[in-house]
Amino acid sequence: MTSWLVVAGDFTPVGGMDSANHALARYLASERDVHLVTHRASPDLEEMQRVSVHGVRRPFGRHALGGPFLARAGRRLAKRLKRLGVHLIVNGGNCRVPGAVNWVHYVHAAYTAAPDASILRRAKSAMTHRRDLANEGTAFADARLVICNSMRTRDDIVHHHGVDGARTRVIYYGCDPLRLTHVCADERARSRARLGWLPDRPIVAFVGAPGDRRKAFDTVFGAWMRLCADSGWDADLLVIGRGAERFLWERKARHAGAGDRIRFLGFRDDVPELLATADVLVHPARGFRQLSAGRPESQKSTRRR
Repeated sequence: MTSWLVVAGDFTPVGGMDSANHALARYLASERDVHLVTHRASPDLEEMQRVSVHGVRRPFGRHALGGPFLARAGRRLAKRLKRLGVHLIVNGGNCRVPGAVNWVHYVHAAYTAAPDASILRRAKSAMTHRRDLANEGTAFADARLVICNSMRTRDDIVHHHGVDGARTRVIYYGCDPLRLTHVCADERARSRARLGWLPDRPIVAFVGAPGDRRKAFDTVFGAWMRLCADSGWDADLLVIGRGAERFLWERKARHAGAGDRIRFLGFRDDVPELLATADVLVHPARGFRQLSAGRPESQKSTRRR
């Protein structure tokens, strides 16, 4: 029976691509043996009979340092399992193996370092960016099929790397409706009490790494500063997500006199509960497919209730 080999940084039910990889692994393991080459896999996968987790170290928790180890481990295992007819799935440029299916959600060629980052950080990002460009370019060229998480991702791959559109498929992420359900006033009040939040204070939530320009936190921050200048604006902003620029934005908020109006929560594994207690989710993400008129297809705020 044919088995599967999936190479990805993380297989956990928390996060965007991590959750998608986790769901894929569980689905594949329902019918086939699955090998996971990864830095981290959630316990439920390690306990599944058909799943074999091949752990790879990630020095200091840094993706840039762990990437070469992940790629090397994936290629070695793919070579070993080739005679068994294994099917291989990789993410972007994380493991360059000819004939693999490439499931991609981020195209490095379409994004550059933040312009307001320090000189040292921009130099470091530029070096990493060049490596990532080379890796993903080769991986896309060698892939027998490239699965994209959006039309924008597909367009970026075709435009920046010259991939034949016939070798691409677009599959949008799904969502577990049981994790994002309607929340009544009593439930919201109890959640706010557990989290220590004022029951009558309006809460606006933003989810994403502040330094990832695709998430457009810079847009949120600028708008929030203007709102806070109005004495009648009484809402607080929750920023759920980590990243190298988190502390930079915290300093900016303090210097602007809005340090008590924006709460940077960092990484959280209770995002559904946090969203349930919030009144509004703001989501101005860049990177949506452009319309013929040149305007973004969507830049919007989504109200939960």
